[in-house]
This record gives sequence, structure tokens and C-alpha cells, in this order.
Amino acid sequence: MVRILVVLVLALALALPYAGSFLVVDRPVPSDAIVVLAGDQGSSRFERGLEALKTGLGRELWIDADGRRLVFGKTMAQYAEAYIQTLPSEQAAHVHVCPIAATSTFAESAEGARCLAPLHPRRVLLVTSAYHTRRALSIFERRVPQEEWSAAAAYDENYFRQDYWKNREWLKTTALEWAKLALWEGVERWKSVN
Repeated sequence: MVRILVVLVLALALALPYAGSFLVVDRPVPSDAIVVLAGDQGSSRFERGLEALKTGLGRELWIDADGRRLVFGKTMAQYAEAYIQTLPSEQAAHVHVCPIAATSTFAESAEGARCLAPLHPRRVLLVTSAYHTRRALSIFERRVPQEEWSAAAAYDENYFRQDYWKNREWLKTTALEWAKLALWEGVERWKSVN
């Protein structure tokens, strides 16, 4: 029993430095559409999505944005629409807002698929925070299997780096995302897709 415990402690100690990097999937594939997931505390996801659009990783860019909750009298979807109007017209023509009410990635997968449906995409590139890519990709692959999904990581060092143990905020983000990933992989993934 003691040997098993020692082996488990050693295995955990060896795995801990890779806990942050395991969360990150940054393998964008040229796609028919790009979806920027909601929930970013800054603008790194949107900036990464625009970069993917500019470099030809997708033809159309959809921004998932909260369409219900008001912040200073407007929804995030309204703020996103207003920002799109400031882009050069040739770029703005390919950027769209998907107003959502979802408060989880699980629910967002269905709402995002609804916005994409008229495009009939075969491949879709997800853009989300680096620490969120593995779980988001897994959720979308499971919940919306009719499309091929890939992920592009948006990095924001205010909240996460792969060497998470060097900063309290990065550690909190890593621990929370691991808890969410464990819940998804251990419980939610195996529930009915509908």
C-alpha cells in the first residue's frame, strides 16, 4: 500500500509541470468558418479570431456574445456589433455576431451551431482562451459532430501561462480549468447529447 502511494505521489509530482500545457490545443486548420467563443475577460480571443481570418484560416468569423445581460446599457452582442462597424469594410463584411444566452461552453455549443447552420460549414475553427481549448474542442466535437473542429489558442498572460506555478492568477485559472475538464470528461460527456 505504501509503495502504491509513493508511486502515485511521484507520478503526480512528475505530471504537475505539464498540467498547464495539457490544457492547450493550438492546432488551427483552414476552415469554412471561425467561431470566437464568449467569455473572454479582455479582447485576446477576438484579436486571435481576426488574425485567423486575415491569414485565411477561415472565410467567415462568428463572435459568440452575450445577448441578454446589460453592461452600461448595452449587451455584449451590441458592443461587438458596434466594434465590427469600426473595422475596414472588406473585413467587416466577413465578421458576424452570434447573440447567445448560454452561460456554459456546453450550452454555447448548441447556440453557436445554430448561428453557423446557414453556412453549412464542413470545418470550423474554434478560437478561445489557451487554457480553455482542450475542453471546448472536446465539447464541440461531442455536441456538434457533423462538423470537423480544430482550435486556435488565444493567449492572455493576465490569466494564464503554461508555467502556471509562477503566478497566483495562473495557478487559479489552471486549477479551475482542470476541475471543469474533469467534470466534463468524467460526468457530463457521457450524458445524452440532446
